[in-house]
Amino acid sequence: MRSELGHRLQLRYTPEIQFRLDKSLDHAMKIKGLLDQIKSTEERSDDEA
Repeated sequence: MRSELGHRLQLRYTPEIQFRLDKSLDHAMKIKGLLDQIKSTEERSDDEA
């Protein structure tokens, strides 16, 4: 794959390719869930007041 990419892009030297799992979406969903919990808690306390 590396050599094919280098050939198609006409590169003299093709660096090593590394694939890494992107966890940013999982992290964003966790933060959103926490913020939704806070919002829900605040709305309930406002309703009780």
